[in-house]
Amino acid sequence: LMQTRPTDFTAILLDGPDKVQHLCWRFLDPSHWPENPSPHENRIRDLCLDYYRQLDTILEEIIRRAGLETTVVLASDHGFGATTEVFHINSWLAQEGYLHWAKQPESENTGILGMGQLARHTYSLDWDQTLAYAATPTSNGIHIVRVEDNDGKGIPADAYESFRAELADKLYQFIDPATGERIVSRICFREEIFPGPAGGVGPDLTLILRDGGLVSILPSDNPLKPRSAVAGTHRPEGIFIAKGPGIRQGFSIPECSILDVSPTLLYGLGLPIPEDLEGRLPVEMFEPSFLSEHPVQTEAVTNSDTGFVSNAGDAYDEEAEAVIVTRLRELGYLD
Repeated sequence: LMQTRPTDFTAILLDGPDKVQHLCWRFLDPSHWPENPSPHENRIRDLCLDYYRQLDTILEEIIRRAGLETTVVLASDHGFGATTEVFHINSWLAQEGYLHWAKQPESENTGILGMGQLARHTYSLDWDQTLAYAATPTSNGIHIVRVEDNDGKGIPADAYESFRAELADKLYQFIDPATGERIVSRICFREEIFPGPAGGVGPDLTLILRDGGLVSILPSDNPLKPRSAVAGTHRPEGIFIAKGPGIRQGFSIPECSILDVSPTLLYGLGLPIPEDLEGRLPVEMFEPSFLSEHPVQTEAVTNSDTGFVSNAGDAYDEEAEAVIVTRLRELGYLD
């Protein structure tokens, strides 16, 4: 595309590193590498490293074709780290009396939400008695059942704040009996991390676990279990690297946000930055003389539409769903 249809801006998503690190973190992280690795372990590690070498070659070719005067930005949407345990959140909620399982899940209705298998847990709950539940393993979020949303059964509006605080306090009290450490290291309330117009559909509480892992939503006899093998999972701290005209070489800037990428790209293209755009331009990454010659431009908000539209779309057929479920399970997004 850069050769046949050149544009001012080319964006490329490199999806492979995420999959490699989810599946093969124990082969890549030196702190989890065995002292005497087996031939199989050495082979997998060599394949992973070879993948990164090939990726470096691809990046080299892309940058060479772009030219030395082209600004290049490399950013990850998250970092990575190890996860060694599983917190079965719905089982914990059941143990504490906040969630009740249905005796006979309505399995015949599991297709009405499209991704039937992904939504199967919702038909395993007794909605007359359940007050809180986790909907997906990838969100680490807990939803509180409200009276107005559940035919009069759940938490009344005037008791919501106190119930949420009680639930958070109970989660903080859940500790590892072997170490005395909290399993949940931080809890974010909905308004803290979902401030936008669609925030109302987000979970009421979002959990950050001590090992950075993802919760399980399936029943378990023990809410906390060790993983059979170390897996890779997301971390908030990723990478941000840039080169090009006016960018200071060999300079380390303070921690940025993923939200800072858009203002950086707009500035690099010589375009104004909307005043309501989240994030900031990391001006410290540029030479002062370059900033003087290329002052930052801003523009007023031109689109004030904050409406939120949700369209679930058509349901997946069984074959497509099976493929998606298998891939999500391999990556650790599903139980």
